[in-house]
Amino acid sequence: MSNEIERLEISLTEAQIKQVKSLSALGYAASVIAHMLDLRPDESKMFCYLARLPRSGISALIRRGIMESEMKAESKLLALAEDGDVDAFVEVQKVKKLNNYYRLIDSLDEDEFSFAVED
Repeated sequence: MSNEIERLEISLTEAQIKQVKSLSALGYAASVIAHMLDLRPDESKMFCYLARLPRSGISALIRRGIMESEMKAESKLLALAEDGDVDAFVEVQKVKKLNNYYRLIDSLDEDEFSFAVED
């Protein structure tokens, strides 16, 4: 499967890579991002297809844009909290709680999600 994905990948310029990260950070769909990149119709279709494949470079690029944006915002919030901003501190605690929850979910096995219903 990995070799098939590598053959399907499309190449983007550095400017396009930056644009993909920025637009994905803002929550735009792959189809909108492809349109904004001024890709040819066949490239646009391939971009959207690859965006749905978890192991593709395009999908990884989109996820990276989202994560980098969140991390930058959270880092700035942390800096405010460290400087004594109480509201920022409260928000940092919420972010930490949410991130700990996601880390816990990631560490669970699939069978730990099932719940037995007794009569």
